[in-house]
Amino acid sequence: MRLKLASLPGHKQYFEAFSTFIQDMRRKFGFASCSCCMEMGGHGRFVASVHCHAYLGFIKSDIGPCVVNQVRVPRDALVFYNFKPHVVVTKGRRGRRLMDAMAQGMYYVAGPKNTGMFRYTDLEPVQDVVLQQASFP
Repeated sequence: MRLKLASLPGHKQYFEAFSTFIQDMRRKFGFASCSCCMEMGGHGRFVASVHCHAYLGFIKSDIGPCVVNQVRVPRDALVFYNFKPHVVVTKGRRGRRLMDAMAQGMYYVAGPKNTGMFRYTDLEPVQDVVLQQASFP
């Protein structure tokens, strides 16, 4: 089923537009990285339902964590093709808890899944790394 859904041109076009939207948000609001994916729904009323996930954060693939800024994104800036997202804000003020929350959020979106159809991340390749204790403002 997943391969059949992924082969539909409309799904691929929609994901490409969604991926561009997320990358534009990263640049516009000053995030360091972004990931997004489309996957099968599994829990919806329809077997063939799909949905997208996205994560914007402050992890860089070349040097690990970077300076974390507080970012305010207006709710209307999150609307894509008239869909209002379910937003989950990263919890953690600084230090290791914040880095763990960002890494978990990014991996949830960019990591491999049995239900995954398409994915984009600017953190390729996704690797396990040991983070040095960093200090954040």
